[in-house]
Amino acid sequence: MSALSSWLQTIRRELTGYQPGLALAVPALFLGGGFVVTWLATAGSASVALLGLAVACVGILVGFLFGIPRVGDSVPGVRLAGAGQGLPVNTNLEQVSDWLTKILVGLTLTHLGALPGHFTTMAAYLSGHGLNHSASDSVIVAASVFFLTDGFLFGYLATRLYLTGAFYLSDPARLANQLTEVNSVHLDFAGEMQVSSAAKAAAEQLTKVDRRELTDPEQLGVWAKAQLSLGNPSKALEGYNAAVAQAPERAELRVERAVAMKRAGEPRDRVIRELEAAYRASTGDPKGRRRAVEGLMFNYLYVTPPRGYERVIALGEEYTTGRSTESAKVWLYLSAAWGQKHHYLQAAGTTAKTELDTYRKKALEAVTQALNLDASCAGIVQDMLDAPGNDDDLVDFKDDAQFRAALGRALAG
Repeated sequence: MSALSSWLQTIRRELTGYQPGLALAVPALFLGGGFVVTWLATAGSASVALLGLAVACVGILVGFLFGIPRVGDSVPGVRLAGAGQGLPVNTNLEQVSDWLTKILVGLTLTHLGALPGHFTTMAAYLSGHGLNHSASDSVIVAASVFFLTDGFLFGYLATRLYLTGAFYLSDPARLANQLTEVNSVHLDFAGEMQVSSAAKAAAEQLTKVDRRELTDPEQLGVWAKAQLSLGNPSKALEGYNAAVAQAPERAELRVERAVAMKRAGEPRDRVIRELEAAYRASTGDPKGRRRAVEGLMFNYLYVTPPRGYERVIALGEEYTTGRSTESAKVWLYLSAAWGQKHHYLQAAGTTAKTELDTYRKKALEAVTQALNLDASCAGIVQDMLDAPGNDDDLVDFKDDAQFRAALGRALAG
């Protein structure tokens, strides 16, 4: 399917769903009623009916000229992107409309007093060319004024309600704005997604697009994220599977697919395998590597020890060695892994106290780094120390003065 065909299908589908109301019903009803009354009043004169149709067409044309939307106009409930937000907007029709409307208004105002005479002259002319046998001059004038006015109203409303909406729906910048809004949603393994009202509205619009119409892996990924933002992980997986099939080297796509897999209830081992693939693909992609490491460390913390915490420690030390990392999560998960190792070996009773002290110091160092980078981690650290739930990774240090002092500084700040 060509890009043009896909674009036209999207516009047709959305125009079908764009219903500005029944505002056109009134002038349309008057037009229909006017033709019936004129037909009856003139004993079925086709000539007068044709006159009404011609004048109505003139009124519709004038209404169209007055109703053409300007660049930056909006339709109810949406914002029409400006010329600088996408492809440049061709304003030739707008300029012609502007010129003609100003001319028409100027001529009408300057000749307002002469209008009755013009209508009388027109009626006399038409009477002399075949209409005098079926309608008087007054009927011709009345029909002309009625159909001109009602045609203008119909043309103006049709243009304002439908053409403005069509301009908006076919604006290439609109899809780009929706993609950007949805792409701002942060996907994480820990906690719930925070989706703003604007991102949710954009996601609802994007999910109306048929996934098969999208061919770019980035757009497929954002479509999948929109589905995930609305709580549809199975649909999101369809999009991510298609995106990763096209771009298997994109680490961030694989990380987000792993999030969708987790939210869809797939086994943790499958989620970890996907994250390991993302980690391997993240060479030369700092952002993708960071997200892959964070995701792996979080998920391995829930793997049976010692396998789980050993992998977290290996990942954390590899990621933090020789670089200045700004990821508080990496340090937070690393502290949890050291805490798990301390607890596991202490419970086994086969590890020397000096070695356990080394793990304690490493846990304290990691906690301090995490809190220094992001003080909002204090709540998680406090939960790991006090163990009110299942996350008791630092419970061995519950009464440790240095851990409490680091936590207190973060809470005070």
